[in-house]
Amino acid sequence: MLLAVWLLCLQVLLAEKCSKVNRRPQVQPPSFGLIQHGDKHKYAQHVQRYVASNKEIPAVCDEAVRVAIFNVNRLVDLLESRPNSAMLRKDLETLQPTVVVLRNVPPAGAELGRFESILESLNYRYRAACHASTFGNMIASRMPLIPITQADLGYGCCLLAGSVRVGEDNVAIIGTALSTNEERLAEQTKKVVRFIEASITPTHPNFVLAGNFPAVWDSVALRTIHENKGFSDVFRELKVQVPNYTFWNGRVEDYLFVSAPRGTILPDATVRKPPLGAYTFQTLSSTNLPVAVDLDGAPENPHFNDRKDRWIWTGIGSAAVFIVVLVACMIIQKVRR
Repeated sequence: MLLAVWLLCLQVLLAEKCSKVNRRPQVQPPSFGLIQHGDKHKYAQHVQRYVASNKEIPAVCDEAVRVAIFNVNRLVDLLESRPNSAMLRKDLETLQPTVVVLRNVPPAGAELGRFESILESLNYRYRAACHASTFGNMIASRMPLIPITQADLGYGCCLLAGSVRVGEDNVAIIGTALSTNEERLAEQTKKVVRFIEASITPTHPNFVLAGNFPAVWDSVALRTIHENKGFSDVFRELKVQVPNYTFWNGRVEDYLFVSAPRGTILPDATVRKPPLGAYTFQTLSSTNLPVAVDLDGAPENPHFNDRKDRWIWTGIGSAAVFIVVLVACMIIQKVRR
């Protein structure tokens, strides 16, 4: 009986309910002056100055799925001076995405092998990848991931899509990175929208598009997406502060769009739950910041790698509960005698 009580207390301590999570909007670090643009060293100083904003990102609760986009930068760090696998590991351990869209992943090599070993050790057991040229995209997931499709977008770019179960819904996770050339980018964004409408939404009306779109918000390329009623930018839907930068040159290039509840491409879709939160993560492991969104819905059979501090405090807490229960039982037995 004593053991049963202890196990029950342990289960309660381990559970992190979404209703208990502090959801204050993250304060986005300010943009840095134009005079600093183009200087990675000054960018690094700026990121370090505001790294405390990472503490505003809540832990992933039990009824949520965190989806992130992360440019692994060909597996070298921001200054391209050394491999970044160890730094990426630390970032993933801290941010704890359930599913992460990884960009600029090399197709082969010793460093890729080390990075995949890291992903495996962090319980990202389900992976899919596409390579249209030298570098490509990978989706790594801690929950079952079913590949849906992939597409060659031309100019060395590809699109990759896989399905995960979030609550009662099958949600498509779509990852892509597009050309830096303005005309090519505009052409590719049209391809992306058409491809999603034709090949993904008929079977997966709910989706997350995690993409690198190297253009300003009001550009022709991005208007193709955000003026389409079927797409919703997570920060703007939540009415929270949008990022001031995600790339070292001071621009926002990494975006997360979710399927709109109702729209031109989803006329009969049921109203989905709004996202729980959206965040940027300050790091020097890459030229780009990770961007994340928490979806409302429990993950399917997740393989979590919880934060060390959570396990430490859970161990201390469960031990304390065990001692309290033990003392209480001893007192009860003594009184009965």
